[in-house]
Amino acid sequence: MAQMLLLALLLAAAPGPRNPAGPGKAKISANSGNGKTKRAGMLLKMGRFVQAEETLASTEEPSPLQVFQHSQALVGMGRCTEGEAQLPQLTAKQTGLLTPRLATCYAYHQQWHRAAEWLMESRARSPETKAGQAGLLWLTLSRAGQAQDAETVAEESEAMPLMRAARAMDLGQVETVDLELVMLSKEALDRTGVHLINAQLEMDLGNLAAAEAYAKEALSGARDDVRAMAILAEARRRSGWSAGAAMAMKRKPLLAPHHPRLRPVLIRIAVDQGELERAQELLQAGLDAGFVDAELYASAWYLHEHLQDGEAALWERRWALVNTSPLRSLEQL
Repeated sequence: MAQMLLLALLLAAAPGPRNPAGPGKAKISANSGNGKTKRAGMLLKMGRFVQAEETLASTEEPSPLQVFQHSQALVGMGRCTEGEAQLPQLTAKQTGLLTPRLATCYAYHQQWHRAAEWLMESRARSPETKAGQAGLLWLTLSRAGQAQDAETVAEESEAMPLMRAARAMDLGQVETVDLELVMLSKEALDRTGVHLINAQLEMDLGNLAAAEAYAKEALSGARDDVRAMAILAEARRRSGWSAGAAMAMKRKPLLAPHHPRLRPVLIRIAVDQGELERAQELLQAGLDAGFVDAELYASAWYLHEHLQDGEAALWERRWALVNTSPLRSLEQL
């Protein structure tokens, strides 16, 4: 499981006949062009990507700013290719703001080559962020199998031990994770990142209480982190507390069905609660996105195991082809 995102707020119209804007100033309708722009902007700031996308999708002749907002909403929902398709309509400044988000979006879908391309594009556009993004670029290149390219950026980041620990966690190398985390300097210490690595590792080792504890620690420092939310929900679900898992997902009720990091867990919760049709709909939406995703394949196996329709073996083979850690197994689900 891998890297970053956010959400919440709605606009209310003031009651009464008087114009709060003062005499001579007309109120902006929520359905007008300016009203939609303002509403979408506030929703995007709060991470409500689904509502922002819905607000803007019906605009017949969107302004340049609305096109940019729509691309932000699409990328925030995990619809990377649709957001990328709007790049030709954006200004250079808007493109520069969107490129790191595109990298994160593709990373969530485990499309490491595309994520690395956009990270390098982002670093080329904003040299001042070069050092800060070095660790993430190293991790992305490593996952893409570009080891030589990864090592060329390895010296640029003090947080490199954290990235190496994340990569070792992917590969199930427990001792390496511990060694790399010990090497982190106080200046480069990303407590949320450390908690996330430990949470996932404990999950892979079957220590569900510890995984839940680390996930809560991560959320205490980054309350909207979808990685921590997914681990918290999955740890509770595997412990047999399906209601608690669903409760954790309610932090982002509208985003969860669309987000590649949250959707696989939501599928398993639906299966546990006997909502098999809902689970099938969520799975199909994930597959329609067209990305290779070990977590989604694991959820497909889990669903078809319960359906007893003979397709579980197919998903088990697909999952085995993309799983990287020997610590993980489908039976853990």
